[in-house]
Amino acid sequence: MPEVERKPGGVRWFINLVDNKRLDTIVAGGVKGYPPIGKVIRGMQVVDSLYSGYGGATMSKYDTLQKYPELFLKQFPKLDRINKAYLIK
Repeated sequence: MPEVERKPGGVRWFINLVDNKRLDTIVAGGVKGYPPIGKVIRGMQVVDSLYSGYGGATMSKYDTLQKYPELFLKQFPKLDRINKAYLIK
């Protein structure tokens, strides 16, 4: 799920390993829900290596991410960052 930040140059992506029904109900920018936009077809070992110690705690603080991204990142300092990804049609 990408979310274009209000500041230029940023996008947030989430890789869901299970069905995340909360994402179906979130309203952002007047739009309800976040549809999946892709599927990992290669490189799952990279996904598996991302930090997963927070479990679902990050999603319970999603409102903080939207309103105060710097605070969110301070609360979850071990989150990984993807610097480059490609979408292939």
